[in-house]
Amino acid sequence: MKKAITLSILLIFIMSTVAEAQRWRTRRYEAFIGAGTANIYADIGGPSSVEELSLLRSYRILDTRPAITGGFKYKLNHRIYLRTTFTGAYFTGDDAGTANEEARNGGYKFQSYVFEPTGQVEVYILPEDRSMGSMALYNRKGMINGFSSVYVYFFGGVGGILGYPTVTNLATGEIIEGDQWAPVDGFDFQRFGLVFPVGIGVKYSLSSYWTASLEFGRRITLTDYVDGYNSRFSTSNDMYDFVTFTASYKIRTSRNGLPILFRRTGLR
Repeated sequence: MKKAITLSILLIFIMSTVAEAQRWRTRRYEAFIGAGTANIYADIGGPSSVEELSLLRSYRILDTRPAITGGFKYKLNHRIYLRTTFTGAYFTGDDAGTANEEARNGGYKFQSYVFEPTGQVEVYILPEDRSMGSMALYNRKGMINGFSSVYVYFFGGVGGILGYPTVTNLATGEIIEGDQWAPVDGFDFQRFGLVFPVGIGVKYSLSSYWTASLEFGRRITLTDYVDGYNSRFSTSNDMYDFVTFTASYKIRTSRNGLPILFRRTGLR
């Protein structure tokens, strides 16, 4: 009798473990939305002296501005997500009080509204089902959820940035729209450029359907006009960071692999 009970418990345990391990296949799609902060490292603004120009010294907390983001994810397996992300942000910078103020006869300030669509890949080093070992389903209080609460991942991808910058001459107060630099200073202004996002994220499971993520992402660009200005002394393209907090909802997946957007009811 004891052997039968033991075998029954063991069988139930194995079946529940397998069921939990395959749960991700029924929720392969996710929709997410979030908000965060944006910081840019560009030609306008920078350190307060002519010391070595580094990204750390170029960072100015007073120039931190908001960003909003959203998009969709598709889970290839328990370690890899594909995602499409759309981000809108506001950047600003000011030469006042920096090494550029004297060099540029008063310098400039800028503001730029940008839109960034990207395609990215998330690779999990601590995946969602890493706790599927035999002891993971139990604690001192008994049986618990087979999924871990915290996951860590890296991401990277490619996309574009569409910018609408405005530059102001601090000495004269003259406002120069981004595309006016071409006839004025001979610069070949570009409103659109390629970007390569890379970063790291931490995801926390709130429930079987909801997760929350905190991400730090850096954008390496192929444009020097995010701030609307290209200095003839510039030796590198603009670069910017996003720190975002997002909430993600897992959408159930049908047997044929399509998302179930609406649940069936008793009415036909």
